[in-house]
Amino acid sequence: ARQESLIDWDAALRSAAGDHELLRELITVFLESLPQWLIDLRQAIEAQDQPLSKRLAHTLKGSLRQFGTAAATTAQSLETAAENSHFPEATAMFALLETEIDRLRPVLAARQ
Repeated sequence: ARQESLIDWDAALRSAAGDHELLRELITVFLESLPQWLIDLRQAIEAQDQPLSKRLAHTLKGSLRQFGTAAATTAQSLETAAENSHFPEATAMFALLETEIDRLRPVLAARQ
């Protein structure tokens, strides 16, 4: 299933120390925090706020990485663009990240 390949569940479980219940909690917290993170990150990029956009992208990258998802790579690119104040690129990466997260969301939600 292509949907499943969006997330490396083995890596996700390792990040939760092999604890399925903890993994479910991590997913829940992530999905609850996500909408506000994306709003804040979009606003930081639009405002060309270099420190804030970099920090938010970094936080998001860390959360995505714990689920072993390729979206973490996009978040990394976004963080790098923000760090270098390349805001047009950061905007493009944000759009891509949103698309990837929209695909991830139902897959994560199904495991809650």
